[in-house]
Amino acid sequence: MTFLKKHSYLITLILIAIIGIFLRLYKIDFGRPQSFLYDENDIYDDAIRISQNYKFIIANDGWEGFKPGSFVYGMFPTYFFVFSTMVFNKIISVLHTPIDFDFYFVYMRIITALFSFLTVIFTSLIYKKIFKDKKGALITFVLTAVNWKLIAQSHYLNHDTFLTVLTTASLYFFISYLSDPSKKSLNAIISALFLGLTAGTKITGLIVAPAIGMILIFKKDWKALITYFLFTVIGFGISNPFSIIYFNDFLVRVVKMKSIEAGIIFGDINNNPLRYPLSFFKLLTPAVFLLSIYGLIENIKKLISNVKNKVVEINFETHSVLILTVFIYIIFYSLTPRLTERWMVPLIPILIIYASKALADLLKKFNKERWVIFVLIFLTTLSALFFTFSLVRQLKEGKPRVNAYIWFSEYLNNDNGEEKSVLMYTNKGYRDPFSKIDSCDLNSYKVYESQGAQNVYPKDPFQYDYVILYSTMEKNYENKYVKNKYPEYYKSWKSFTETVKEPTKFKLIREFKTTEPDLIGIPEIYIYENLKKVNNTQ
Repeated sequence: MTFLKKHSYLITLILIAIIGIFLRLYKIDFGRPQSFLYDENDIYDDAIRISQNYKFIIANDGWEGFKPGSFVYGMFPTYFFVFSTMVFNKIISVLHTPIDFDFYFVYMRIITALFSFLTVIFTSLIYKKIFKDKKGALITFVLTAVNWKLIAQSHYLNHDTFLTVLTTASLYFFISYLSDPSKKSLNAIISALFLGLTAGTKITGLIVAPAIGMILIFKKDWKALITYFLFTVIGFGISNPFSIIYFNDFLVRVVKMKSIEAGIIFGDINNNPLRYPLSFFKLLTPAVFLLSIYGLIENIKKLISNVKNKVVEINFETHSVLILTVFIYIIFYSLTPRLTERWMVPLIPILIIYASKALADLLKKFNKERWVIFVLIFLTTLSALFFTFSLVRQLKEGKPRVNAYIWFSEYLNNDNGEEKSVLMYTNKGYRDPFSKIDSCDLNSYKVYESQGAQNVYPKDPFQYDYVILYSTMEKNYENKYVKNKYPEYYKSWKSFTETVKEPTKFKLIREFKTTEPDLIGIPEIYIYENLKKVNNTQ
């Protein structure tokens, strides 16, 4: 008992870490054999191509063979997986264990999940370095470990998970630079290198740079400012060398993406100026979000008081860089009409820090009112775990798209061996599992106005035995901005879906839904049978 009491803090950390890692690895093969998002295939394809054929590539193409297929994203995650896969290949070659390529996919997801847990560690370290409070650091550790969005992101290959880890690491070492004079230069270099790696993951990772730059200018630390610039460039160059070698191609990509994103993005556009701040109700869960707002307000008030009264009650520079990062991030993305919640993921650790501080302060304030403490802990825990358990349930159920394909394939095979025509619109293209059905007329619907999405009209559903509808497609044409700007497009797709849903014309034979709330953003699948065709056959 003495041992447990003496080491209770460490034991609690270890137990929470085990839970956090378990949640990130639970159902890590979710949705396989299909990929989760386009990003997965882009990262996986390049990583496998290079790791499996690097000797041949060097011999025939030289280092040019490592050039990315496109500059849509940075190459740091890809090169990270190339290295980890090459190490893995050495291990399995020694063990003489045959491995299929699908296992490599899952292996990369496992690496992503384990790497993502570094966010939990760096976030709690930032809290401890700022507030010198072990209990608050533990709260931070818990809230970050069980945050449903961070867990969801860790379940597939994506750039945002890497961006979040690297951004949090860069901020930690910058705060270390501010608070530890003995290692100023070293911490500044490490922080800058991590910042460079964020840019080598997604160029938008540089959103953190203005906050850091403003603090360095405020401190008049010109040496550190130059150091930051140089080592950020070095970090970017190491992780994304071809963006420097082929700088013009890289700039063309940036300009092209800006023009693509400039118009309506069907289903994604949202001009509400508060769309990103309000998204944290879901991303953080309501209780944690409200605590983060309270924590931010209290610390901003202290910063203002410091400036007015010239009294140092709070570390001005440390808090300023975190608060500035939050505001710059939100302002930057609020200037675009598109709403993509995963772009806010790098802010989750910072907001959890202030939520943890608020909760720690409230627990101290109401130390004698045990019922208040109980209510605070209960509501925070309930809010966090409700979403986490909902996510776990979704992962357990599997992906509707894959489940629908498996069921429908068997259904067609049992239909007297007659080939039936199938119409389907999908956002996955040939990567959709239904592409494996030979009789399926698979059509990709576009989402970018700049790429002519408004010119794509549906086919006649009566020409097919079966029609498969995705809920995402309906969401796209129902977008009010699309409806107002392209009324004929809207009417055409609305008529198409209403026709298919008309019970006298088509019969709904099976639907595949996900558990609410849908935290992963998985479309529902509806399979309809053409009654006219069935009756004619009979």
